[in-house]
Amino acid sequence: MTANTAVELCDKPMAVVPTKNVTQGFEALISINSEASLEENVALMTEVAEGVTYGEVTHAIRDAKSSKNEEIHEGDFIGLINDSLDVVGSSVEDVTLAILDQIVDEDSDTLTILAGQDLDDERFESLCDLIEERCTNAIKRLGIDGISVYTDFREMIDKEDLDAVDIATPNN
Repeated sequence: MTANTAVELCDKPMAVVPTKNVTQGFEALISINSEASLEENVALMTEVAEGVTYGEVTHAIRDAKSSKNEEIHEGDFIGLINDSLDVVGSSVEDVTLAILDQIVDEDSDTLTILAGQDLDDERFESLCDLIEERCTNAIKRLGIDGISVYTDFREMIDKEDLDAVDIATPNN
């Protein structure tokens, strides 16, 4: 609502691309075509955002059931895929990898991972190593050529001819 109000109050050409989460926003941003009109970009960005499959990992604050009717107990780690509670596990790592198993396929082209303050740097790096291994194995298994997996942006920048770089930092 605030964004729509800002558009209404501004005398510059602006538009709102509706997204549900940061990942959709990232993907929409990197799809901008500097040679297209505002309307064309809004249509493209909206289409890209709607095509994003996203997963989130958190912990259960009460007993519940998953979308697959699995028991969830307070304190369990849970994974949401496009807002559907689909994964239950005993660790952030197990749930994250289970989500990736369900959402990453031959049509996937970008994997963005954001960690909250509850995941310390050492555990996050360990998780990234597990994901790198999983992605590398999936690329080999699917027989896909020309795809590189990076867990360090500096390595990617040094090796790749990039069209855009999106850098996100916490605001706290």
